[in-house]
Amino acid sequence: MDIIHKLRLLFWALVLTLWGLFMYQFFKPELQTKYPNLTAAMDGVLYKNRTYLTFLQRLPCALRPNLAELTCGPEPAAMLEGGGEVAVSSAAPRVRMPEASPAQKTPPLPPIMTTRLVKPDKSIVGIAVGPDMGETDPGAYESSDGTAGLPPLHRSPAQQAQAEPQKRPPQPKWPAPAAGFAAKESRYFTIYRENPEIPDQFVEALDLLHGTLMLDLLPFSPWKGDERVLLYFFSSPETYRKVTGRPDWSVGAASLSLRMIYLLEDRKLMGEAAHELTHIYFDAFFSPAPAPLWLSEGMAVLMQTNRAMSPPQWLGGNMDMLRAGKGMELEDFFRVNDFDSPRFTEENVRLWYAQAYSLSLFLTRLGGPDAFHSFCKNLRDGKTMSQSLLAAYGMPFNKTQALERAWRFDLQTGKITGAER
Repeated sequence: MDIIHKLRLLFWALVLTLWGLFMYQFFKPELQTKYPNLTAAMDGVLYKNRTYLTFLQRLPCALRPNLAELTCGPEPAAMLEGGGEVAVSSAAPRVRMPEASPAQKTPPLPPIMTTRLVKPDKSIVGIAVGPDMGETDPGAYESSDGTAGLPPLHRSPAQQAQAEPQKRPPQPKWPAPAAGFAAKESRYFTIYRENPEIPDQFVEALDLLHGTLMLDLLPFSPWKGDERVLLYFFSSPETYRKVTGRPDWSVGAASLSLRMIYLLEDRKLMGEAAHELTHIYFDAFFSPAPAPLWLSEGMAVLMQTNRAMSPPQWLGGNMDMLRAGKGMELEDFFRVNDFDSPRFTEENVRLWYAQAYSLSLFLTRLGGPDAFHSFCKNLRDGKTMSQSLLAAYGMPFNKTQALERAWRFDLQTGKITGAER
């Protein structure tokens, strides 16, 4: 056998070995369920091989195994050439739902109810409910008049938003603060607070929250740098109800057209503020039409959970239900525009919110920020769900059923989002 034949055999042996390793990693969750001893033995061999560990670091994040979860093999750092210790990267960033200790467990709070979920008057829309929530009524939806420009192909949406002037919504006329309220301005907010003073640390925390949200939302609201949002904070339910006219169960209200947010202060204040700011920053992108309810609420819970690090208490349990196969089929899920139906009990609404969060997380991670921006733009411009998916993400996402299969698969494996199982 001459040298050419030997090289060909070596080449194809290498190709088949790499293909086998890739398929093993891809199907490992299924194999681990049926053949736990076999996969444990395989891991024990593979993760002691320095060449293989080096190869793992070059894989896309979604395909890397999480060495911290292995039951055998080396520690999550491997000794590579030269004696240096190189940490092996785990899977993509994970969303961890904090679990309360048995002594701290309390009945789960109802979901944050926003925008269209309660009946508004002409300027104020009820957006959040407290623990004593009753039945909610469907309502109208307000959005501001701002639109974002079409980014050219050679720029990302965030770069385009910063580089070109955009059409901005008109500056609204805000009411003066009520008696007993302090007022203060920051770069991004006008703040009214039921307090003798507003500490600098409080303002800094809000500005920091804004900057964190902009990591994801800048392409959808490029006007935000020059146009403030009014944040109206209340320390007592009585004053809140007197000023806003909201019912007893409400803990928040907002006007998207006026860019105002009313919030009753509690321990989840920053999470609730992130939720409502997302509605103002993200929903304005779809103006003058309302943003799809599932996408609006899904992004709001996503920012509340991943950016403000304040997930709703009910989210973790409902995510487990989705992994167990619960939730609506996406064809029906996308058609939900309000909860004015007997089937939407408190529990079903929470599950619907969790599904909106999970699907929004999946779409933002599936093709990165540019693909998600393109998807939202297509929806805003009147394309169908199937057309928007295909234009943004390509094949095989040409039908809602394909999206559902991929999303359900990711719920079980986390290969795309890297979400905690």
